[in-house]
Amino acid sequence: MRIFSFLMVLLTVVGVISCSENEPQVIPKVIPNFSNYDSTKLQQLFVADKFSSEFEFSSQSSWTAEVSYDTLAEPTAELWLTLSATSGESGANKIIISAEGNTTGTSRTASIILQSAKSDTPITITVEQKSSAEDIVIPEVIPNFSNYDSTKIQQLFFADKFSSEFEFSSKSSWTAEVTDVNSAESTAELWLMLSAKSGESGDNKILISAEVNTTGIDRKASVILQSAESDTPITITVEQKSTTEDGRIPEKIYPVDFRYLTFGPQGDYGAPSISYIKSDGTVVLNQFKDVNGENIGDTPNDILQSKDNLLVSIRSFYGSNKIEIINANSFKKIKTIDFGSKIAISNIVSLDDDRIFVAGSHKIGYNRVFSIGTVDTKSENSMESIFDVDYKPRAAIKVDEKIVVVSKFPNTEILFFDTNNITLDGMRILNAGKISFDNSKASLVVDKNKMIWTVMQDQNYEVTLCCIDPVTETIIHDIIVPGGSTIKTTAIAMSNDGQNVYVRTHEAFYKVNVDKATFQDDPIFEHTEHTGLVCDLKMTKEGTLLFIDQRYEANAMSRVYEYKENSDGSWVRLVADGVAVAPHTKLLYVAKY
Repeated sequence: MRIFSFLMVLLTVVGVISCSENEPQVIPKVIPNFSNYDSTKLQQLFVADKFSSEFEFSSQSSWTAEVSYDTLAEPTAELWLTLSATSGESGANKIIISAEGNTTGTSRTASIILQSAKSDTPITITVEQKSSAEDIVIPEVIPNFSNYDSTKIQQLFFADKFSSEFEFSSKSSWTAEVTDVNSAESTAELWLMLSAKSGESGDNKILISAEVNTTGIDRKASVILQSAESDTPITITVEQKSTTEDGRIPEKIYPVDFRYLTFGPQGDYGAPSISYIKSDGTVVLNQFKDVNGENIGDTPNDILQSKDNLLVSIRSFYGSNKIEIINANSFKKIKTIDFGSKIAISNIVSLDDDRIFVAGSHKIGYNRVFSIGTVDTKSENSMESIFDVDYKPRAAIKVDEKIVVVSKFPNTEILFFDTNNITLDGMRILNAGKISFDNSKASLVVDKNKMIWTVMQDQNYEVTLCCIDPVTETIIHDIIVPGGSTIKTTAIAMSNDGQNVYVRTHEAFYKVNVDKATFQDDPIFEHTEHTGLVCDLKMTKEGTLLFIDQRYEANAMSRVYEYKENSDGSWVRLVADGVAVAPHTKLLYVAKY
């Protein structure tokens, strides 16, 4: 199995993650429907005399204007406010608001609502006319909120993550509230965030932001700025589309605190799925099933990251063998490559963006036959070339333009292929003089010199660490692992600089310098709690060793452990008891994001 650029955890009965690298996103230009109007004219106050007032604005689309009367002197009172136009087209516009003298003896109020077919957010103009024509000093209309950009009253974004600044001045303290538009249940605060929800008088700025919209539907919310000294708030409408600018619905991205990815079946007879372990140790199960509404299959054999996708090979006892291509962030199934009974894939190696090398087996009658070949993941006829071989593949790796396969039956042969000639005729065979070591995780790792390291077992059942030169196609080092024939299981990992191989036996961890090619006398540390199968060992990008212990005892929890090296060369366990996954979970693969 490969060490991915971002680490992951594969289990056989449960599945788990952690997400991605956030590329900078282009925030679309916000163009509200209404603009270029004087916000001080949204509140107008007049004496009882006859009056008229102009209101100029620009509109991106056709519009209508309607008068709503907030107070009437009596139910039969004459509708007193008139408009020079109640509809218009896109572009620059002007309406004249006028009224006769107020002879009712009562002050009266009305609202003018400018509405566009392209926007659910109107402009509301409040007009109040006093009841007397006496010399009334009409106060200058100075609203509580001012000095803001009216073009930002309506904001429209694509589904990508965004943020937008809104600057304003306030004459008094203020509050900001987020509410849903066109929704009985308020969920806006779950996706729309404000940098501040209250403030004092003076110049202010709030940052409005939202994460990627993965819901598949448009969503809209209002940000309401309110002051205790004014009944007229500022309402900012924010709409986030369901698609990106190119029409794509984004995949769900899980929060950054997801620590490990696991994959496999859970429980004695559970179906495999993908799950994740959060950084606080919380295990969240069955995300593949939750996202796709189905289990991933019978028995997972291998997993490979290719760009943003995971390629998972599934062996089926009752149906077709397949590769599932899954989005690495959302767990959504993208494509199934169905091999039927042609091959049950045990190893996947990336050749280029779309082509993969595969190795596995299939049955002919009661006999199991081993196969190797290539697959085009983009093609409808995916299997380019699958051919039978006499050797059972145990592990495979790509170094430069060469594929190296270590087999485990009938003996330990090493197979070499050029990536441009993966055929039976192009296969070269090196007999390693070893025997099968079925209890090894069968890791293949590459050092700084592009040499390949793996664990084998010789004719005397001594477990050895072997170094293979892929250029000369020979074994250049064959070192007995401390413990020799008493070793039950092993796994290996390579340091990030390619300088040291880490070897895990049943209870001890050793470090081998690739230039010296010798084991240290003592293990770098011991891990004595282990009672199950040694499954996998990884060197994380932070330089920690990450591995799994399977547990088979009744109600025992399989666990993920992580060790870090101190400056003095000692090693410390990061989580005292490890991360418990689930009872009887057969963890096969581990990685860290």
